[in-house]
Order: sequence, then C-alpha cells, then structure tokens
Amino acid sequence: MGMLWLWAPGAGPGRALAAPAAVANADRVWSSEEWKAVGGRDAKRPEVPWIAALFDDNHPIARGPVCGGTFISNQVVLTAAHCVISDLRCDDPPRTGSLRVMYGGVDLRLPMRSIGVRQVHLPKGGYGCGGNRVNDIALLELEAPADITAVMPLVDPQRDAQRPGGGHGTLSVTGWGVSAVGGVHRQVLQLVPDVPLVDVGVCNGPAMLNGRAPPGILCAGALNKAACKGDSGGPLFHRAANGAVEQHGVVSQGSGCGAQNLPTVYTRVGPHVVWAKSVAYEVACFTPPGMPKKC
Repeated sequence: MGMLWLWAPGAGPGRALAAPAAVANADRVWSSEEWKAVGGRDAKRPEVPWIAALFDDNHPIARGPVCGGTFISNQVVLTAAHCVISDLRCDDPPRTGSLRVMYGGVDLRLPMRSIGVRQVHLPKGGYGCGGNRVNDIALLELEAPADITAVMPLVDPQRDAQRPGGGHGTLSVTGWGVSAVGGVHRQVLQLVPDVPLVDVGVCNGPAMLNGRAPPGILCAGALNKAACKGDSGGPLFHRAANGAVEQHGVVSQGSGCGAQNLPTVYTRVGPHVVWAKSVAYEVACFTPPGMPKKC
C-alpha cells in the first residue's frame, strides 16, 4: 500500500450540485479484471452513509478517487493531509479549487453527487509534509452542505488517550484503492472487517518506518487484511454489534497491500477530535459579521 495518491476530475468552485442532482460516471475506463479486496467485500450503501470520495480536476478520471474521507458534519469531510498537500511540494498551499467531493453511493460507475471544496483546514500542530507524515490529517470545508443521512462519530478523546484503538483488538477499514500492488482502483467501495491492531513497534521496525514512526499513530493489518494504494484518507473504525460506529484512524501510509508483517499506518483521530469538532461547528455556524450564530 504505497500511499501515493491518485487524482481525478470534477466540479470546481461554484459547481456544487444540490440533491437530487448527480454526476454520471459511466464514462470511466475501468479494468475488466474482477478484483478481490484485501480481505474485504463490496460495501453496501446503507452501511457507509458517511463515506466520501475525493477527486481532483487535474488528474485522469480513469484512475479513480485521489483519496477517501468521512463526513463529520454535512459540510466538513475528514481525510489525510497528504491527500491535499504533495510531499514533493510542501511549500505549495493545499489544493482547493480543483478538488471535489463525491458522495451518495459506493459504486463509482453509477451517478453520485458532487460538491467543491472551499477551504482546507490543517491541524494546529501542522502537517509533517515531506518527512514522517506526523499529523497526517485534514478537514475539507465544502462549498455547500451535503445531502447526507448520517455523519461519522469520532472516538472519545479521553478514551482514546487511555487505550488507543478504543480497547478493540480489531477494527474495519474502507476504500476504493487497489487490491494488489500495481493494480487498478476498485469500482465498488471495499469494506475490510476484523483488521487486527498491531503494536506500533512493529510498524517502526526496519521493514517499514525504520525508527521514524511519528507520534499519534495506529498500526493495523495482517496477511490479506489491509488498506492499499488509493485508500488514503479513509477511515479505520469500529462497528458495534448494534451497528453503531466510531472512527479511530485515518489511512496514512504503508507498503505491501496485506503482505505479511507489513501493517498499514493510520493517523490517530483521538488527539485531533477537539480541533475537528470546533472546525465543524464554525463552518456550520458561519454567519455574516454582527449576526448571532445559529447553533
């Protein structure tokens, strides 16, 4: 899962589409090969009402989404910072004008709704661009509210601080990325359940980060149970027996796509929850100067 992201086209600023308008994707050039997920299965739309796909106008649509993400409010999407800032161009401002978020489905061959990105918010500690990807997390402020049925709840910061991963031994991950090194992006969102958490020391070993593991990460994966290239920005989350979910991580980096002893590295969400919620509040409650907030 070399977490270099791939980009695609879209609707720039001022081209957000309100429901029930949709953007057809039938012109995509997809491989005819039937990919099997890295330990996963096709996701069903009602399972992931909070999922988002990030595209860029400057990259071929046939390559699929740049990254994944989750709606934490109807106008803010949580993703990875490296999805909007190139590790090769750290001094460039985050992409906004060419970005768009598509949502409302799991099959990229079918119509989905599209909204442009107005602003990118980065964590207060800054993103470790070009280095070890510390704080690899970002919030996308959309040009308009999205017509979604649910948002992704974030893990409680105090509980995360006590036991990263919420005390769960396994979590789930989703993404439209490839299912093998050198493969093509998947047409239908994949959901990989029962991904085991791995000690951070393993991720920091010579086969992966080799002593350069940034603070605030989770590692998860096993043989044929992992995220892969193109899954960046997607969620690592827990789903309870009653169906309730909460997000614990954001796909950041890795290698091997489910190879033995090569887990995926995730940015821990817990340390950033207060910041994320404050941004979501400010975006939702934005009003002209002198007017009271509506929340």
